[in-house]
Amino acid sequence: QKKDRMSIVEAVETLGAIADLDPRQLSDEAELATPLESQKNIIEWMKGESPEKRMKRVRETFKTILNYLQQFYENDYSRLQDRKVMDEIKSIMVLVGESAKKLDQLSDKRTITKCKEFKELQKFYKKRVATQISEGKLGKWILALTKRLRKIGKKSVLGGRTIQDTTQVYVDLEGVKSDHDYELFYIRKENGEHYYSSRVLRNMKLVSDFEGYFGYRRSDDPLIKVNHWKDFFALQVAKEIVETSQVQTDAFCKSEMELKDGSLRASINSCLIALRMSATEGNLISRTTGKNCAEYFSDFLFFLRESLQTTAYKKLITYPSSQTRLSSRAAVELLHVICGALYTSKDGYTKLLSVIQETVERAHEGLSLVEDPDQLGWEQIAGDYEVMKRLMRSHPSGSLNKVLESLENGSDLSFDPLHQENLPAVFFSLPVGDQLALISRSPSPTRQDYIQKASIIDEYRAFLRQQQKSQCLVFNFQDKTHWKEHARCEALEKLSEQKEFCDWFTVINLAKDSEFYHQQGVYADENYIEVFIELFKEQLIGNETHYYIPDSIRKELFPVFVEDTLKKIHRVFFSEKNVLTVRQRQAFIEIFYILFQVKLIELLKPGQVTMMCKDGIDKTCPSIAQLYAFKEMFLDGPLAKGDFDKIALMIYGPALMVRERVIHSSRFNRMLGVIKQIELVEDDLGHAEFKACLLKEFPFLQVISEGQSR
Repeated sequence: QKKDRMSIVEAVETLGAIADLDPRQLSDEAELATPLESQKNIIEWMKGESPEKRMKRVRETFKTILNYLQQFYENDYSRLQDRKVMDEIKSIMVLVGESAKKLDQLSDKRTITKCKEFKELQKFYKKRVATQISEGKLGKWILALTKRLRKIGKKSVLGGRTIQDTTQVYVDLEGVKSDHDYELFYIRKENGEHYYSSRVLRNMKLVSDFEGYFGYRRSDDPLIKVNHWKDFFALQVAKEIVETSQVQTDAFCKSEMELKDGSLRASINSCLIALRMSATEGNLISRTTGKNCAEYFSDFLFFLRESLQTTAYKKLITYPSSQTRLSSRAAVELLHVICGALYTSKDGYTKLLSVIQETVERAHEGLSLVEDPDQLGWEQIAGDYEVMKRLMRSHPSGSLNKVLESLENGSDLSFDPLHQENLPAVFFSLPVGDQLALISRSPSPTRQDYIQKASIIDEYRAFLRQQQKSQCLVFNFQDKTHWKEHARCEALEKLSEQKEFCDWFTVINLAKDSEFYHQQGVYADENYIEVFIELFKEQLIGNETHYYIPDSIRKELFPVFVEDTLKKIHRVFFSEKNVLTVRQRQAFIEIFYILFQVKLIELLKPGQVTMMCKDGIDKTCPSIAQLYAFKEMFLDGPLAKGDFDKIALMIYGPALMVRERVIHSSRFNRMLGVIKQIELVEDDLGHAEFKACLLKEFPFLQVISEGQSR
């Protein structure tokens, strides 16, 4: 669609906000509950715009609906016999009628229902589509759903600390459509209420069905086989876990009958059976009409958690003893190895590399590409992203539909990413001395029912127990000062301080959402380098800011390392310029993050490095990709074809598989900016001089260089 034309999402959101508008909200003296964000826009529009401009926007809205109806009638006439299609079209027209009547009530002249666009829309609908209007199926759907959710919401409210009162906060359709705040559909407020209203549910359903019926051909959908991809992904992860845990599985099977606790034995056996079934190629969607690999994998996760929550397992962990039976030790070891394999899985995304390559190639189809031998890597990455964004316009409301499916099924009513098809994965390794550090992405390893409290999931605790002979380093990109993410950050920080894990588990919080990080607000005009560096140091030093660095390693980093690194970044990557633009300062921050991460890897020598945010996608995937790009440019020079494929896998794989979209543009552009800045310096100096310069200025990079040569 052209940018100057209203989209169907905007049309539905506008009509919905108007239909739900309370006339009293237009009064300056009104003392009503805070309106939703979309309602605020409508209220401001009603108050501030002239009658002529208001009429123009309403006419444009009706025209958008009419265009879609006409397109549907011309292209999919046969589907008018589909009752479900008719119900949804009727629901749209009910919304049109309600909003028109509401506007006429608020206007002295009552001209909305008399305008040309409204009459044309009504005429076309009545003549071509239907003879009467009723609310049909949509009203029943919303009523049933809200009744069920109200019942669930009556559970007792948990206690806990909060940063901000969110009782008047609600998600709106635009936030849902952009997929920024979808987790709030699974989390309740402190008082037990949900962060969404029946109005938002209605508009979500209308947009989902409307985009599914109009201007969309199934054959054009780039993710038409996404369920096959997910099934194949589950197969590969299951096979990897089976192989990794084979020795422990055999040991358990030999001694299981001696295991006294029947519930633990039964849960583990169910877990193993589901895992084996998921690892069987004959259960792929393409080969069976019965239960598939992905569904068996979901069962496996269910029984794995059930095993970890048994009283017997908890007793064995809480009261370890040398007198523990061999069968009990075998059961515990098996569960820990399975969880370890789950969090260090490589094959799932690696085996999907060809799928991602084909999708990117499809996105380029029809374009006349001219080979440019002087094109830098960042330009190719940027070009791929632009065509992928365009391609994904043919996949209607993928992330929105995922939320609707969860709500309709009555499942996943907690934010629990691991059990919502979001599996962790290792993407590459970093040579560190005589060992390899596995670099992985993961969603937040938490379960959250209420906004003020999150708990670490049992699978992650079991993974850490399996890792106790090797350091585990986490870079958490969630914002601990924001009410949406504070509870999850607090849970991770407390876990790292627990006696059981503190010796080998380290959590570092790096800001990815603060005003300073984005160089917005009071920082937008601070372009002088001396001021910028001082402000950056202040941000890093205070644990009460958006950063968290444990006291146990702060002395290794402050003040010498941080101050030296900031100065050297300025010298190497920005030619000691006195003034930096916003984009240059943003790239400066990301370069520091990369070097800071490598320094901590050199310092702690972890076997596993995990980057995470709420779902391990928009903040995490670009962070992993830029670290990978830096490593390759530092060790081997300009990015090559294989590097572009791996970067594409990191950027698009999790986003397509988990949320059925590409990563958000702002996050992609941030990553692109830092890759561009590094690549320009590497291209200017030449690889040999670039590498020598970095080793001289940042000697801790030697650990990577030495690791490569071994």
